[in-house]
Amino acid sequence: MLGYTEHEIGNDFATWEKLLHPLDLQNSLNNVQNYLSGKASEYRNEARMRCKDGNWKWVLAQGAAVERDSDGNPLRVIGTHTDITETRRLEESVRELNENLEERVMQRTRELQLSRQDAELASLSKTRFLAAAGHDLRQPLAAANLFVDSLKFTSPTPRQSEIIAQLDHSMNTFSGLLARLLDISKFDAGLIKPQLAPFDLLELFNWLDNNFRKTAQDKQLSFRLAFPRNRSLGICSDLGLLQSVLMNLVTNAIKFTQHGGILVSARIRKEKIRIQVWDTGIGISAENLPSIFDEFYQVGNPQRSRESGLGLGLSICKRSMNLLGEDIKCRSRLKRGSVFELSLPIHNLQCQSASQPAIGASGTDAEKAFMRGKHVAMIEGDALASSGMFNLLRNMGAEVERFSNAEEALHGAGIMRNDFFITDYALDGPINGIEFLKHLRQKSEKPLIAAVISGDASSNLIRKTEACGWPVLFKPVSLPHLIASLGAQTANSQQHHTT
Repeated sequence: MLGYTEHEIGNDFATWEKLLHPLDLQNSLNNVQNYLSGKASEYRNEARMRCKDGNWKWVLAQGAAVERDSDGNPLRVIGTHTDITETRRLEESVRELNENLEERVMQRTRELQLSRQDAELASLSKTRFLAAAGHDLRQPLAAANLFVDSLKFTSPTPRQSEIIAQLDHSMNTFSGLLARLLDISKFDAGLIKPQLAPFDLLELFNWLDNNFRKTAQDKQLSFRLAFPRNRSLGICSDLGLLQSVLMNLVTNAIKFTQHGGILVSARIRKEKIRIQVWDTGIGISAENLPSIFDEFYQVGNPQRSRESGLGLGLSICKRSMNLLGEDIKCRSRLKRGSVFELSLPIHNLQCQSASQPAIGASGTDAEKAFMRGKHVAMIEGDALASSGMFNLLRNMGAEVERFSNAEEALHGAGIMRNDFFITDYALDGPINGIEFLKHLRQKSEKPLIAAVISGDASSNLIRKTEACGWPVLFKPVSLPHLIASLGAQTANSQQHHTT
């Protein structure tokens, strides 16, 4: 086995000892001694032994006593030596393989952790970028919207009215894109919380009809509503979130349908109402269907046309339905059309609150009547935005006093006589818009009716201003939204005073 002849090697313990590898010698002697002293019931030893050619082989030695003395000590031992070199090589290879595999797993785990960190940093950077981009664009856009609204009150000629309408459409498109960015910031901040309340399905479908029938007809598309008309059906949900979801779905259906029409249907399925939006549009291919609810994903818009949006609408729909504890699904066939489906729990309308918000919009005549004769203090550091808001409010019949910062306004002689306060959040100086309103509230004996306007739509600011006590509107602020926020506070103030 080791390459020696029987004449070249002695058959004794000393020769065996000389053949052992130095690193295995002590362990082998210990095994022999343990067996001879009775500490071990059997003799077994693995060690490297030197061959005649100078190489080493792994040898398994095993033995048993065949004769013992009266005290039980072994007198004669018969054993075997077995070449286990290949076995040990295989074991070593397996061990190295396991070590390499473990190292590869650890390396892959580290790579995945780094990838996750990179993804989280990328997501955070994206959110910060969207907030920063939104902030930089909101200031001039807000001013431009205010000037467009002011032009509507200047008795324009028919041709001028047409140009104003086109300009208004372009500004609304831009405002809509920024609004989607703000929605994403709100979702990322975790500040959108559903406010569940009961309302009638008929009310919701009337809102759909009033807002989308004409748009569909302008494209020569049919627009039909199908729902149970022989009974009152209550839904318990967040009306604002649901309107936002259906607005996105119906708007997309109209946008991507050239022939045929759109059907919005509602059917009772057990304890829920299933709402579906059908269209006969371009459809979605099977490979694109799993990705349509991803952020910034758009089918059929390789040039990234801004008229087609940012690809956030369906992502917002998905997030909204998740907040409501429900799901949204889509089935589609390319060039045949699509159907989006969601389900909502049925609710007993006998429990409906009388304070349920109405679905509708205010008109310019009502807005002018609301603002006519009112005294308004406006605190705005941006000259362009200040000029736009000033002209708009003056054209609506309000008396407007302008200030560039909070300190100047606080020292104004007649500051407390104003009916409304409209202030930017980020003002020049140490006092921001909310702190300014808090200073005024300490001096006022009646509720302070105000609106805070901000060009910063970041998650941090949204969290910071959530409980400030006044509505925070993000630029560009639409005129109906501003009037509605002031009107709601006025109504609450009058109700409180009457009580």
